[in-house]
Amino acid sequence: MGEISQFFFWMGGVVTQPLEPLLSTALQDAGSPPVNLPAREGFAQACEKLTLGALDELDFFREIASMAGVPAPPEKLREALLARVSALPDILPTIDLLPPSFGRWLVVDFPRAWFELLKDRLGLAPIFQDDHILFLDESGLKSLVPDAFFYLAHRTGHRLTQCLLFDADSHHCVSALYHGFPAAIQVDARRLNREFLLREFIPRGPLEHRPSTIVKEFSN
Repeated sequence: MGEISQFFFWMGGVVTQPLEPLLSTALQDAGSPPVNLPAREGFAQACEKLTLGALDELDFFREIASMAGVPAPPEKLREALLARVSALPDILPTIDLLPPSFGRWLVVDFPRAWFELLKDRLGLAPIFQDDHILFLDESGLKSLVPDAFFYLAHRTGHRLTQCLLFDADSHHCVSALYHGFPAAIQVDARRLNREFLLREFIPRGPLEHRPSTIVKEFSN
């Protein structure tokens, strides 16, 4: 287990769906045919600017609509996207398996205004304390990678070696590791539970106390 005592969970892709599929679904709800947003010029830059608070959310949706060639009002796209956001299956109960001696930090890569609308619906309060929620759109960073990793450690007052980032983005994880910030690619609750067990962050206990999908895996 080493020195690791602080766990950072990237919101989009770990706790909820990533931004890109949410946007694709919102566009289709607005009447757009399927569109490969990551292949559109400027898409990644627009997403990073949104994450870092350098682009207003409605201006962001205007840019996305323009990329997709859909004359959809930004307010409509915003409403459609927020309606689709949900916690990934069993992820919050799995995070809650961590003993209270470990720090749990939620790294919010969505605008804070979205988070405030979503937090109660997602059921985040029992899992993450208010002072353990980090909003990247309030960080003042000019670049996301690798600046965010140093920001997270500095903001929480911990050494890099005490931290472990869970992120669904392999580019983020590789960059974090390269810069000395321990990281693991997050796939789903089942594999997160396995990661906890393998690293001995949680004890092996009765299967009936674990989320249903995890019970199924370890029962096979």
